[in-house]
Amino acid sequence: MNDILNFIFFDEFADHNLPTNYRRPRKIKPRINYIEVLDEVDFKNRFRISKNSFMILLKRIENQIRQNTDCNDAIPPIIQLLVALRFYATGSFLQIIGDFCGISTSSTQRIVYRASCAIATLRQELIKLPLLPEEIRQNEEEFYQTAKFIRAIGCMDCTHIKIQSYSE
Repeated sequence: MNDILNFIFFDEFADHNLPTNYRRPRKIKPRINYIEVLDEVDFKNRFRISKNSFMILLKRIENQIRQNTDCNDAIPPIIQLLVALRFYATGSFLQIIGDFCGISTSSTQRIVYRASCAIATLRQELIKLPLLPEEIRQNEEEFYQTAKFIRAIGCMDCTHIKIQSYSE
């Protein structure tokens, strides 16, 4: 009987001994606008896109990624697109991308998702593959004449990778 009373007594006051979890204070990190900081060569090395192409893309998706909030510290669309492009260019962890741009990991995840969806809306307009047999044949001939690629009808980002065959 004593054990039961000790258990009940202990259970009633056990919550008072637990440490209280307080919310950590919010830190606003400085956000760097790499369009202004980097020159054209460094910008292209870090984001794999030219500044001119970046600005064109930003104008196309700016309204889709803009935050509809009255918050004073809302992340502007230019920084959001920089975050997404840095993630695409490096394939790094979201925490590292966020640290690079002065944004929390959770915000980085939301930004990359939102920017990816916005860029994907442009696919019908920007990604074109030949549909007619004449166009397909013409593309195959052009790829063969240019790079000796057989039966290629398109490429994604014009990156060519040397393929080595197995040798025994």
